[in-house]
Amino acid sequence: MALLLESLTSHFDLCAKAVKHTEGGFLALKAAASNNQLPAGVTVSGVIPSPAASSHLTPISPEERAAMLRVLAADATELPAVVQDLDLRLQEMEAILPHISHHVAAARSAYSATTAAFTMLEGLAAALPAYIAASTSFATAWQDAKAALNDQADELTNMRTFYEGYLASYDGLVLEVARRHGAERKMKTVLAKAVEQVERLREADTAERKAFRREVGAFLPSDLWEGLVGDAPRWE
Repeated sequence: MALLLESLTSHFDLCAKAVKHTEGGFLALKAAASNNQLPAGVTVSGVIPSPAASSHLTPISPEERAAMLRVLAADATELPAVVQDLDLRLQEMEAILPHISHHVAAARSAYSATTAAFTMLEGLAAALPAYIAASTSFATAWQDAKAALNDQADELTNMRTFYEGYLASYDGLVLEVARRHGAERKMKTVLAKAVEQVERLREADTAERKAFRREVGAFLPSDLWEGLVGDAPRWE
């Protein structure tokens, strides 16, 4: 399409040059414009100089003018096809314009989203050192807390071991208390029997002492021996 526009522009420039170097060309073109013989939107103002301005142009030879007219005549036969081709290209461009507009809108939306993402990343990058410092501080504090927790866990393990031993020992203590109570009952039983026997022996000894004092008491002084007049000792 650019080549077509370029060739069309060259043709227009050549037409303008031909009008400039043709006597009465400006007036004829102006008359055509005034009679609405030119296409809509086409004006000669500022493009084709007036006859007064054309008087200062460098004249061309008849051969050059003839060659220029031949080129214009040849181009004139191709002009409708070029214009039609340009119109088709324009229609194609107008047809794909919605797709291009949609693509441009999507690209702008993606650009906005990407810009927002980069803005967020910039904010994150600015805050990242503080996050890293906080994470490092937390890691240090966690190591200290972890060491303290490990120490307390060791203490709990030791306490568990102690109380497991205490529980087992307490069960043994209950059995030991029961054993000792049984032994004490047995000893009391034996002791009661022994006391009973000792008491009978003491009573018999006391009776023997009294009989001895009756037999010899009149002849032996009472202070001759400390245990002479006393009863048999009581065993508790």
